[in-house]
Amino acid sequence: MEAGLTPPNAGAVGWRDLWRAPDLSLRQAGADAERMLAQRRVWVIAMLLPIVGAMWAQYSFDTTVRAMLAIATLALGESMVVRRLVERGVGPDWIGFASSVGDVVLVTACLVALALSGRPDLALRSTTVFPLYYLVIVSTALRYDARITVVATSASLLCYGGFLLHMARVTDVVATQGAEAPALDWSFQFGKLVMIGAFGMVAVSLIERSRRMSLLSTRDALTGLLNRRFLGERLVEETERARRGEGSCALALVDVDYFKRTNDTHGHTVGDTVLREIGEALSGSFRATDVVARFGGDEFALLLPQARPEELFERFEAARLRVAALSQPGEGARPPRPVSLSIGYAVAPADGATPEGILEVADRRLYAAKAAGRNCVLGPELAAREHGGRATSLPH
Repeated sequence: MEAGLTPPNAGAVGWRDLWRAPDLSLRQAGADAERMLAQRRVWVIAMLLPIVGAMWAQYSFDTTVRAMLAIATLALGESMVVRRLVERGVGPDWIGFASSVGDVVLVTACLVALALSGRPDLALRSTTVFPLYYLVIVSTALRYDARITVVATSASLLCYGGFLLHMARVTDVVATQGAEAPALDWSFQFGKLVMIGAFGMVAVSLIERSRRMSLLSTRDALTGLLNRRFLGERLVEETERARRGEGSCALALVDVDYFKRTNDTHGHTVGDTVLREIGEALSGSFRATDVVARFGGDEFALLLPQARPEELFERFEAARLRVAALSQPGEGARPPRPVSLSIGYAVAPADGATPEGILEVADRRLYAAKAAGRNCVLGPELAAREHGGRATSLPH
């Protein structure tokens, strides 16, 4: 999906929607949830420790107890690694999949350890460990990515199904030896598999509901771009990250040149169409992690996290040229004329370490670009090129 743009079928629900990546607003919320879930894993480990303690008291420090302690240690290590990666912004597209599947594997490992404790019936009828599958699946809804839910649910079904098949084999072997075999009630176990699938469906429904609410609260109704409120929230986060020395971010303010003439001459319906086309062109010019927002009226804003300052001018210039390929309706008998943009941008922390400071500098450079003749890009460089090659001095 292009950066910041609402897909045409945003309100539709279908099987193909299950494998659609979340938009930028939900992706950010999912990253925050991943950090929170890393902390909650510690609580789950604390819940499992009494089980390990009871096994230790009953079986001493045997192989099963060692296995349970190893699983708890792995879960704790996973939580610490995931939290660190999320805080550093590493792997936002895959970390949710990896951590969810890892959780499923750890739950299955706990059941295997219980089965090896000499009480396989406890593993088959566990009321403490098995429900953790449900917890893992429902927690994927907090990541706002239905793909992760589908993967986690499928992994749960495969892992627990494989565990049941293994237990059935063990039961047959024990029975042939004349020993007492654990009761394996297939109707009961099939019901548990159905419940895993049901929890997956509930989680997907919650994600779809969140997606719809996000569209209402973070999107501009006309263009489908992210709105000024969302931009402001992300600007606070990115300037704070830049202030801590964790990379830089760029904010650009974009003004459509002489747009009032279009509204006055052709009406607001035509003007709205032009704004939507500009929004689509801008969205297609930037990464999915960049924020393309409608700032108000005929103004847009672009927020580029982890930006490389030496590449910014070329990126904004390419976006300006892409929009220039569009056309506004002509006046009277005149042919349509190109759409032009004036762009002013600033880079944090070099131009400011606060949202207000970086916004003020970008706004000042936007007005300087308009005063210089419009249809140009102005940033921290000593000069910025206009369409046609004329240089313009940078305001200070």
